[in-house]
Formats: sequence, structure tokens, C-alpha cells
Amino acid sequence: MLYAIGAAVASIGSNATALALKTELMRTSSDRRTITMRSIAVNIGALVGPSIGGIVYVTASFSAIVFSVIISYVLLGIGLYFVTFKAPEEQTRAVPEGTSGAREGRGVDKPFLVLLGCTLAYWGIYSQWPLVVPVYAESGFGTPLGSTWVYTGNAILILALQYPLLVSLLKGVRSPFILAGGFLLFTAAFLVLPLPAGPAAVIVFATLFSVAELLISPTLDEVTARLRTDGAGLTRAYGTTAMIGGVSSLVGASVGGILIEQFGSPGAVIWLVLPMTVLGFVCSLILLRGKALA
Repeated sequence: MLYAIGAAVASIGSNATALALKTELMRTSSDRRTITMRSIAVNIGALVGPSIGGIVYVTASFSAIVFSVIISYVLLGIGLYFVTFKAPEEQTRAVPEGTSGAREGRGVDKPFLVLLGCTLAYWGIYSQWPLVVPVYAESGFGTPLGSTWVYTGNAILILALQYPLLVSLLKGVRSPFILAGGFLLFTAAFLVLPLPAGPAAVIVFATLFSVAELLISPTLDEVTARLRTDGAGLTRAYGTTAMIGGVSSLVGASVGGILIEQFGSPGAVIWLVLPMTVLGFVCSLILLRGKALA
């Protein structure tokens, strides 16, 4: 019970900290290069953190991991104390009622609602990853270690390809096109699941999924920042997208779990994923018409 309470508190704290840091960074620069580098830093942490935790768990105990996490949060808090954050929603600047800036600040304009559709679709799809991988990878590789190999490969692939793809190869491509391409790759990835599981099928699924993830995840942040130019409503915008993502993940994981249980196969999640990819793709095309993303 104590661990559960601690996990809940830590989750709230880490999410709030992540939101604050992301918002402050996006106020500084909404450039694709900056956003991609932030995404890479997050993925490095996602790769290194569990590795360190695994080593500590083997050599010490779970309590040692908990104490290490507490110490890291304390150090992070001390570091953030010396960071000067700007006033949220640009409170120091008056925005005349009826201007474009005022409309941006409300956070309910049509382009932003369409972006929320993309966010809903992405996290609904992404929530299937931890459900599918353990079952599909073990079946394909014939060992429980298969999921570990897939998770490690996913992190390495994203770290290796995200910057070259988004910042170099796709530098001149508009953000909605990248989102649309990512959702098409998600479709291709999950269409692999009904095929007989084997090493090749698992690798193809994981590769397509990873490329789709590395394209969509930072691009959603980029689009959010560009729709909220000059920092107007940026904190509220990221908070809203995080809330939509959380709800979509919760519902998506629940529905995906039910589908897998009912049909006895990880490929059953395709009945949830396909409508989500269609939603994300259509919303991406609608965003193409927006002048802010030209």
C-alpha cells in the first residue's frame, strides 16, 4: 500500500515536472531540431533508467531502487529551484479581445481540436504496445526474453533514426505530412499481427511501430507549439494534450486487453487500432489546411 501511494505521488510529480520543462523549452524554441533533441533526451532516459534499475535490483534490492529514485527527485528539485520560469500563458502581456492572440489563448479553436484528435489516436494506438509485445515477442522468438529484445531495439532504433529523419531527411516536409505518414506506418505495423508469429514478423512489426512512434511523438509537440505561437496558452495546451493522452491510454489499454482476452490473440487489437489510425490520418490531413502549419 505504501509503495502504491508513493508511486501515485511520484507519477503526479514527474508528470508535472515534465509538463513544466517541456513548456518552458517550447517557449524558448519550437524549432523541430530543439523538439527532436528533447525527445531524444527523453528516450535516452527511458533506455538508461531501466538498465540502471535492473543492475541495482540484481546487486542490491528493490528498496535500493526506491531510495535512488527519491534521491534523484531531490536533486532534480534542487536543480529546478535555480531555474527561472516565465509566467504561464504570458500573463504579463495583455491581449486585446477578439484578436488572433486571444483566440489562441482560449485553447478551443478548430485546429487545436483537430490536433487533439491526432493525440487521442496516437495514445490509443501506443497503449497497445505494452499489451502486444510480451505475447507476440515470446511467441515469435520462443523465449520470454523476446520482449526485452524488442523494447531495447525500439529504444535504440528511435535514438539512431529520430534526428537524421526528422531534422535532416524530412527537414522541408510539413508537420501534418509527417503525422499522416506515421499513422500509415502504424497501420502497416498492426497488419503484421494476424500473420503467424516468427522472428521476422516480430522484427517487422517492431520496426514499423518504432518508426511511426519516432515520427509522430515529437511532431505532435511541434504542432502544439506552432498552434500556440508567442507562448499564448502553451501551458494549457500541453496540459490538455497530456490529459487527452492519459485518458486515451487508459481506455485503449482496457479495450485492447479485453480484445486480446476474448479472441486469444494479440492481433485482435487491430479492431481498435484501425479506427484510431483512420482518425489520426484524417485529422492530419485536416491540419494541412491550417495556415499556422504552412
